[in-house]
Amino acid sequence: MEQEQFAQLTDYYKIPDDLAARLSTEPELVLPVLAAKIHQALMRTHMNMLSQELPRRIQEINTYHAAEEKSKEAFFGRWPGLKGHEKQVIQVGAMYRKMNPNATPEEAIEKIGRVVNAALGLAGDTPSSAPAQPPARPQPPAAKSGFRPAGTQASASAAAPPSDNIFTAMAEEFLMDDSAP
Repeated sequence: MEQEQFAQLTDYYKIPDDLAARLSTEPELVLPVLAAKIHQALMRTHMNMLSQELPRRIQEINTYHAAEEKSKEAFFGRWPGLKGHEKQVIQVGAMYRKMNPNATPEEAIEKIGRVVNAALGLAGDTPSSAPAQPPARPQPPAAKSGFRPAGTQASASAAAPPSDNIFTAMAEEFLMDDSAP
């Protein structure tokens, strides 16, 4: 296959007879024509690649964001009293996912919610039971996860590294559940 590609490239770069005859006497006219031919081919290849790849990447990003939003809605639908405590939910969720990578999203929602609820001293599952005062001990800041643009993996089927953000992890699980046969 590599030899075939080499042969095709050699044929592509051959100087046509009409230009070859003029090359020794008018190189200033022939060389720009050859360079323009290469430039045009590169631009066409890149434009074709963008027109095919860009819509697919945008769809992946939209699907990812929709799944992340769905996971947030699922979590805060079950634990509405934790809506103001997303930072703590993410911290506990990251720790829980490291310790329980095979837990279902429903199990994760339940256990993470219970742990955060208990850690914050909240008495129940509703916002009305939340105390007015903040927790006694300050929480350490959550580890920031860097931006990971879609398409940086080798292929669409390559597994993404696990995320420290619980909503991202749950979104990835929802996507995996939706794509399962």
